[in-house]
Amino acid sequence: MTESLPSPLKPLACNNPDCTLPTRPKDGRCALAQLHPEPLLTCPDLKRQEPAPEPRSTVAVAETGREVAWTGRPLGLDQFGGMLGASPARLIGIFGHHDAGKTTWVASLFLQMANGALAQHYRFASSRTLLAWHEMTQRALEWNGSPQANVVPHTVYEYSKEAEIFLHLGLVPVRHPDRCIDVVLTDIPGEWGERWATLDNEVHQERLAYLDRCDAFALVLDAQKLRSSEGGVVVSQLRGLLRRLLMRARDRRYPCRAVAILLSKYDLVLKDVGTPPAPEDALDLASWGDLGVALRPLVVALEQVREHLGATIGIFALSAFPGALDTGQPVGVVEPFLFLMAQTDVRASLIWPSSDPPSDAHPFLLMGRG
Repeated sequence: MTESLPSPLKPLACNNPDCTLPTRPKDGRCALAQLHPEPLLTCPDLKRQEPAPEPRSTVAVAETGREVAWTGRPLGLDQFGGMLGASPARLIGIFGHHDAGKTTWVASLFLQMANGALAQHYRFASSRTLLAWHEMTQRALEWNGSPQANVVPHTVYEYSKEAEIFLHLGLVPVRHPDRCIDVVLTDIPGEWGERWATLDNEVHQERLAYLDRCDAFALVLDAQKLRSSEGGVVVSQLRGLLRRLLMRARDRRYPCRAVAILLSKYDLVLKDVGTPPAPEDALDLASWGDLGVALRPLVVALEQVREHLGATIGIFALSAFPGALDTGQPVGVVEPFLFLMAQTDVRASLIWPSSDPPSDAHPFLLMGRG
């Protein structure tokens, strides 16, 4: 007897119009019955199930020691380092005090991107951390607008080498549709930066090893807190962080191209401070009212960053979630991101170090960029 084919679909279906098996499965007749006495087993005209794919061998994965390249969750240090080996990613380091609105900004940015707010500049192409984006934005979409409730969960975890702190976006520039740029944003607890600003020990150096690979930085400050009695402490912490960056500047292989100050929760101070200045006037601190006075020590420190690192400086007002999304839309979310990308999305020639890196250099310092 002819070798059996895969089982036919149920209910039966046949490509031969003279076959009555599909309409009369019990007493119907196969149009090719003379050639196939047992049509359910051998007739090729019957539509059949696709053979089930063989399950992927987990033994082979275990034997080779290979792991899935990404899981949809935020990338850890090792996963991010592996990605850098294959892609000249643009890395944007985000810092700010606890509850400044760092994660809220990136969640709002992703929602704005999904809503087409970047359509004139970039097209979303991929993400290795799509599950993380989904979980983050889903929580934001469920927020009811209450000031007592968090828009997104606070980023709280103790440091470990497995800490998942990198969020990935694959963007295609509208002007260069043949390119896909990997953009990575950091999502770290505010306490990490605060502690590093005052104590630079081995733990902090390992924890923030990626800093020397950052193309740009975003410093997020709560505008309402900046005007309060706590404002001086917040600015002092960020100044300490900038000093750390300057101390490490001599070891950088590449320039830091941009630093953006994001004044978050601006909707809460709008009535008292007034409309934020136009982008071209943003560095004139007098145009920010009493916020400018509070910002002055930080901007002085940023001028040193500009001098030593060649970074372009920008100041932006931001209201990531001025209310629940059915009552108020985000304001100023996209502008700082486009500012940072305008400085970092360039095809600079690879700048080789003047000497070979030390043998004990962290892998992040050895990664190229273009």
